[in-house]
Order: sequence, then C-alpha cells, then structure tokens
Amino acid sequence: MKKALLPVSVILFCAGVFAQSGELPKIAVYVTGDLGKNESRALGTEILDALVKSGRYTAVERSEAFVAEIDREMVTQHGGSVDDDQISVLGKRFGVQYICVADVAAVFDAHQMSARVLDVETAQVMFVGRAGGTLNSLGALMVVSNTVVNNMFSNASETKAQETVRRSEPVSKAEPEPMVIADQPITAVTKIDMKIDGFTPKQLRLTQYLNGIIPGSGSLIVQQDYIGTAVGGGIGITGLILMVKGYFHTHRFFRDYYPYREAISTNDGNYFYRSLDDFLLGSDDRVSEKEMNHVLNQVFINLGIGTVMYFGGSIYGLYRPGRYKKPVPKTAANNESSRNFNFAVIPDVNGSLKAYTLYNVEF
Repeated sequence: MKKALLPVSVILFCAGVFAQSGELPKIAVYVTGDLGKNESRALGTEILDALVKSGRYTAVERSEAFVAEIDREMVTQHGGSVDDDQISVLGKRFGVQYICVADVAAVFDAHQMSARVLDVETAQVMFVGRAGGTLNSLGALMVVSNTVVNNMFSNASETKAQETVRRSEPVSKAEPEPMVIADQPITAVTKIDMKIDGFTPKQLRLTQYLNGIIPGSGSLIVQQDYIGTAVGGGIGITGLILMVKGYFHTHRFFRDYYPYREAISTNDGNYFYRSLDDFLLGSDDRVSEKEMNHVLNQVFINLGIGTVMYFGGSIYGLYRPGRYKKPVPKTAANNESSRNFNFAVIPDVNGSLKAYTLYNVEF
C-alpha cells in the first residue's frame, strides 16, 4: 500500500512546486515558407515578442540556437521539411514546453501566414491563427505578427487535450489578462491596411506620369487597368490625333493661304489677292473667301477640340489610378483544413471563377 502511494505523492509534490513557482511556460518560434532568411528571423522575433506580451508564455533563452537546429535538421535529415513530431523532439532538447510554427505562403502580390502553437509533450495543436498582408517592411511584419497572435487567442479555442491538462493543474487565482495590442492600436492596423487591393505609391506615381505623357499608357503597362486604358487612352489619343491634324492644317494655311491678305469683292464673289496690284492687273492668282474660311475652320476645330480631349484624357489618367483597385480577392486559400492540401475558388482579372490548389507531398 505504501508503494502505491509513493508515485502519487511525487506527482502532487511536483505539481505543488510548479504552482508555487508561478513561472509561465517557455515558448519558441519557428518560421518557414516563402520568406528570406533575414525576413524569417525578423518575423519570428516579432511573433515571439507578441506571444510574450500576451501574458501566456515566456521566451526560451536559446531561441536562435533552437531555430538553427531545426534548419540543420531540415537540410541533413528531412530534405527541406520538418514535421510537428520532429519539432516537438527538438523542443524537448531545449527545454521548451510550447512551439509556435508560422508558415508563410506567397499568394499573388501578397503573403498569407498561418500559425499554430504545438504542445511539445503531446505534439498536439493548441491554438491556431492566421493573417494576410504584404510583408515588404518592418512595420508590416510587426502588424501581421500582432494580428496573427491576436487572432490565435481570440478566435481559436483550445483543444480537448489542453483542457484535460488544465484540469490536472492547480487553478491560479490570477487569470491571464486578455491579449491587447498596446504597441499596435487597432487604428494603426486599419491605417496600414494589409489587404492586397491597392498599389504602392511608386506604382501610382509611375502610372500617372505615363498617363500624363500618353493617356492610358500607364494604366495599361503598370496597373493592367483596361477600363482606364480604354477611357483615358481613347479620349486622350483621339485628341492627340486631332491636334496633329490641326498642326498640319495650320502649316498649310501659313504656307498656301496666309500670303493672300487683300480682301476684295468682285462681281463673281469675294476673293483674297496677294496685293491690290494683282487685282488691278487682273491676275488669276487669288483664293476665294469660302476656301479661306474652310481652312481656318479646320485649324480651329482640330486644334481646339483636340487640345480639350487630350488634356481631358490626361486629367482622367491622373485621377483614375488612385481609384482603381486590383481585381484580386482579399482572402486566399484556407490553411486550417489541412497542412498538406489547400483549396480555394478565386476570381481572376476578368472576373471568372477559377479553382486553385496548394499542396505539398512529404516522404
């Protein structure tokens, strides 16, 4: 009977020591997917910082060594991939209770990140979260990191395995405070706008610059905005053609008609002569008033209407790029259904629905 009570006493003693210590479980972060080495390291640092600020975990002391060990395992043993079981084994070596694995996938011109917190002891997923955005700056990394951690604890529920573990642990009187992104307020997240429906300021300026020279060219080359190209280019280029015609009519007027400046009424109509002497001598070198007015009308109509249309198309080309949005979805494939197969139905640039799959095969 005494032998049977001994293991129970040891377990109760260890549980009491853990409760008295009040230490938070240690967690490490590993980032994989479509990011460079430096970007992955920076993203992992931001996620770890957000997890620590949530009040649920404390950072492992040798986080860099842990990540380096996983990278080494990927190269030497698993041909570029490490599964959750292997990550759990590595976590035990470094004294980590939990590991956050963040997977980044490049989707069109942006990125989607899915993160999961693994229990090292059971290799089970405790929390999941995801976020999307364009990871092209340090500020974007900070926002996406806070967003994915916030979603992880506010939207995802704990697994049954974790609930069982918590029942066996002493209940702490001090409940952990809910995650609040103090350093990244909600207004800042809204201002940065991680959706992928816009263009960078550089792309907008280049589009407007090209549209100002040749209306519609920037919308076609940079933004692939076919409506903007058709409207701005149609109006502006038509105006440019009329302006060219007006230039040739002007050149013709000064070359062939401008020398006839002496207006004289004759019995057979009104004519313009080069000089009064030509008229007195009965010269046939003359131009009728009707023909002169026709040429002048061509000059004013083509130049006037063409100028208005050209600048109208250019002004539209300056206004349109800021209003045009990329015809791509604001969400990508769901990464929660399976780690090996993702499926999404997404409209293409023409509005037609197309099915896409994202999958990987491990041996």
